[in-house]
Amino acid sequence: MTPLMIWSLLSTLLLAALTPSMGIAQALAPGQNQALETDRQILAETTVSPSGSAVLLTPRWSCNLGLIGELATTEQVVLNTTLSTEDLPFGDSPRPGNSVCSRGRIAGHAAVEAPLQSCEPVTGTDFVWEPFTPTVNETVTFTATAWASSTVWITETVQTDGYAWFASLALDSASRPHISYLVDPYRDLRYAYYAGSAWHIETVESTGDVGLYSSLALDSVGRPHISYHKEISWNQGELKYAYYDGSSWQIETVDGYGNTGIGTSLALDSADRPHVSYCAYHPNYDLRYVRYDGSAWITETVDNVGGVGLHSSLALDATGRPHISYCADSDPDLTLRYAHCDASAWITETVDSVGSVGRYSSLALDSNGRPHIGYCDETNNAVKYAWHNGSNWQIETLPGAEYADWIISLVLDGNDYPRISYFDMAMAQLKYAYYDGASWQVETVDSRAAGPSVALDAFDYPHVSYNSGFYGDLRYASKEHAIPTPPITCTWDLGDGAFAEGAVVSHTYNLPSTYTVTLTATNACGQATATHTVTVISPPAWRVYLPLVLRNSGR
Repeated sequence: MTPLMIWSLLSTLLLAALTPSMGIAQALAPGQNQALETDRQILAETTVSPSGSAVLLTPRWSCNLGLIGELATTEQVVLNTTLSTEDLPFGDSPRPGNSVCSRGRIAGHAAVEAPLQSCEPVTGTDFVWEPFTPTVNETVTFTATAWASSTVWITETVQTDGYAWFASLALDSASRPHISYLVDPYRDLRYAYYAGSAWHIETVESTGDVGLYSSLALDSVGRPHISYHKEISWNQGELKYAYYDGSSWQIETVDGYGNTGIGTSLALDSADRPHVSYCAYHPNYDLRYVRYDGSAWITETVDNVGGVGLHSSLALDATGRPHISYCADSDPDLTLRYAHCDASAWITETVDSVGSVGRYSSLALDSNGRPHIGYCDETNNAVKYAWHNGSNWQIETLPGAEYADWIISLVLDGNDYPRISYFDMAMAQLKYAYYDGASWQVETVDSRAAGPSVALDAFDYPHVSYNSGFYGDLRYASKEHAIPTPPITCTWDLGDGAFAEGAVVSHTYNLPSTYTVTLTATNACGQATATHTVTVISPPAWRVYLPLVLRNSGR
């Protein structure tokens, strides 16, 4: 199909969608898709809603043709007003300028979020200014932002080069994501981080089969530390540790006896020193714990009763003492165990032994230092959640988690409520479940996705890294405030009798004082205000120092 034919077809689709009498709905059956393609680059897709009530035009990101133009903004064309939100498809929304095409496939596409006739109201606004403490007659620049009360999942593709396994996610102080992972078929350990405008990806180690069971943590200055497994043969492997020192990656082997370093879990203490739990699979099949004391690695065996230690998850309490959840191979079934170290010894206990349970455990400690664990129930194909209330273990099954498998990831929010991400194999969807204080709420993050790692930012918004399932692309999702429906008008009361309008405004103050600045953001269906005080100081006084001249009096 030539570019001219594509333009003609796009024009026809737009004209027909904007003119109901032309009847595009009669051209396609309900639920039927029609893609516009050229050289495998999908330009747009039309879909008749399941009810047959509307035609949706979903713009797609073109890798090399630049033919989308204004369609690349997230839009839809609706033939009438009977469309419900259930009729809308959920798609990806890559960061602007960050769409990548590889192997002739589209790495991201724009999302259809809401009917054009609806209005997403402004419910919140805020602003920043620079310089923070201006002087008299210095230009101050104010920048506004506004958001809606509803939230949406924003998904994007980080890398399409190979199949991403064992992704581990951490957020820095600016809530920017950092991810460690293994890439097949190269068997490299890689590290990706978002720098504010684009993703940066680098190879940490590529010698041999490295990167299995990677676990990432960021230190107090935001530098990455990673524990992982290096596979040498079927019965030989190493626990490895890598960290970035500010100029280059430093890599060392922590434990190299037998086949060790299976299922690593890394945590950093208050001194940024690493602690790792892992399984020494061969020849002993036990759970081990190793820590760096500032001069050497100290290794301990935590549990060696039966085959133990797979799928361990490590957390440190406020005193720096380790807590570990893990799976025990208690023939014929698996069990979930928990271990913690008091002042003198390790204490181990069985948490759940009903059926075959405990695989892919994920541990977090609440504000009282009590353990919370998410894990798989393979007997019932479910996700289970266990927590200790100070006296005994409480266990429940998450609703709607049918045939959950692969990696489970658990974190606790500011209220100590659990948030769990998992792969629902029955629905082939990545799910996110959270307890809101009264009941469990379950959301779909993405389809064709597995291997999640979840983290919460300072506002308790979830972020998840994972792979795309079939293609194995490294993916990242975050839940963010929806964008209010434009246009949004920003008006400013600058506190000194002056007023301005615009998302970014500049102003100078003539007198030193503290000024109350108020921003009002308004759209067709909502309004919000934000107020801050801006302190303007006098410029530093100029002082002239004259040289001291000494005269000889002749004495």
